Amino acid sequence: KRISHRDEIAEVNGWRLSAIIHQLRHRYGWPIDTDYDGKRIGHYQLKRGADVDRLELPSSYIHYLNKKPRNDD
Repeated sequence: KRISHRDEIAEVNGWRLSAIIHQLRHRYGWPIDTDYDGKRIGHYQLKRGADVDRLELPSSYIHYLNKKPRNDD
């Protein structure tokens, strides 16, 4: 999914998406493309063909998954 800072605010009321993207790129090696619109707003998405199953996950996400209620239906 292609996201922007505006999407992050709307979906999770978060800030500093560019800082998160920077960490995912440089610390975890995620292949992320950035496109800028006419207002210089960055739109981010994983590069085409990226193997999502092989991405190193941040510890904060792993912690989130461990606390998330599971639906065993």
